[in-house]
Amino acid sequence: GQAKCKPCGSSATSTEGSKDCQCMGANRFFLPSDGSCRCQSGFVFYDETDSRESDGNSNYDCQRTVDQRCQAGEMRLSYNRTCVTIEQYSCVEECGNSGGTLNPDLGRCICNV
Repeated sequence: GQAKCKPCGSSATSTEGSKDCQCMGANRFFLPSDGSCRCQSGFVFYDETDSRESDGNSNYDCQRTVDQRCQAGEMRLSYNRTCVTIEQYSCVEECGNSGGTLNPDLGRCICNV
């Protein structure tokens, strides 16, 4: 068996005799491998400098991510959740000079080979 308890980490606590650590911030889960408290999927937090973060240990509450509604003729990019006009979006940055086609179902470019 284990000789002594493992500490919870700077953003979690536990009661005496408990086997589990509880994160101090709302909508977080405890990661036993490094003792950190991370935002649940679909949540973000704002740090001391008011920067938006989705990953990282903190005791700040995590807030649900709310996406803006895309307009007709737009689609949401999967990597940054922003809306873009399908006809005007260039896949050169993602695919290089060979280009590609923006796939609305995947929310990303399918590169030309």
